Amino acid sequence: MDKPTALLRMCAAEFLALFLFVVLSCGSALVPGATGTSISLSFGFTILALGHCFGPISGGHINPAVTIALTAAQKVDPLRCVCFIFAQVLGAVSGAATLYGVMDKELRGCLGSNMVADGYEVGQAFGLELVTTFVLVLTVFATTDVK
Repeated sequence: MDKPTALLRMCAAEFLALFLFVVLSCGSALVPGATGTSISLSFGFTILALGHCFGPISGGHINPAVTIALTAAQKVDPLRCVCFIFAQVLGAVSGAATLYGVMDKELRGCLGSNMVADGYEVGQAFGLELVTTFVLVLTVFATTDVK
């Protein structure tokens, strides 16, 4: 069990990490002339930098799926899981609200969120999200294994 001040510090780190991730990554999709490559690089380098910044503080989960997986593997206690997910969701929503507030109305679009592309079914998109989330969680487990 974490001390209350330590847990608060970790939750603040997860909040800030998600806030910055949404503002920087989703914000990159709103830039006029952004390409798939530039957006992908923005997402990748942003998560890399944030993982290094916040990893020593909170573990750098930066994703509720990662937090849930680590809890299922008994590497994170349930209280921390709930607190982290609350902080992560609040950080992501705050980041989206910030983007909404600072972007011109013409550039807002869907705030850089994912959409199901034309020609694809919702089930296909869900399956792809499931597989890519599994790869993300697998990567986290592989890179944090101390063996």
